[in-house]
Amino acid sequence: GVALGVISSKVTASRAAETLISDNATLVADGITLTARAGQSGQRMADSEVVGASGGALVGVTGSESIVTASASSKVQMGNYVTLRNHQLSGGNEVAGNDLTINATNLTTIHNDSNAFTLGAAALGVHITRSTQSGNAEVITGAGLTMDSKSSAVISASTDRDTRVESVAGAGGALAATGGEAIVTHISNARVVIGDGASDSGADIDVADNLTVT
Repeated sequence: GVALGVISSKVTASRAAETLISDNATLVADGITLTARAGQSGQRMADSEVVGASGGALVGVTGSESIVTASASSKVQMGNYVTLRNHQLSGGNEVAGNDLTINATNLTTIHNDSNAFTLGAAALGVHITRSTQSGNAEVITGAGLTMDSKSSAVISASTDRDTRVESVAGAGGALAATGGEAIVTHISNARVVIGDGASDSGADIDVADNLTVT
């Protein structure tokens, strides 16, 4: 007998997290936090598992293809002439309080498994897994940013991508041939831009304690 099997799975997932501050906005607080976060540590954004088998007395042929594409982006974007004043009031005076934090974080995890087995006098199989992750983490300000913090300030953008791929294939017979291909592609950028698109950003940044930009 002849047994044929072709199994295919295609998973596409996308997400975006954005925090947007309009032109000329003023934020005053003891502890300003602006964040955009895509994904959670330890949680899968996309998952694909393909399991197949074929067996024939004479010929067994099986093929599997599992494709996972995940796109995620996070962005904190401020317009032109935004003012951030971070302080605590004590006796009518501006003093140090909680820190100022601006952060864009991109965490994505995908899982892609392909498992197939072929039996027969002639057993043939081709098994393919393709995994692609893309997306950016960005902190972008317009022209004329004024940032005054009596405490420390942190401005950061970061990406962390994790891909688990497993391609398992088995063939048994007088003529047994099996092939597997696993491809992983990661495309991502993390950036902090002060005064995006301005010939002169005109930024005024005054931090009384530590300033960290990463």
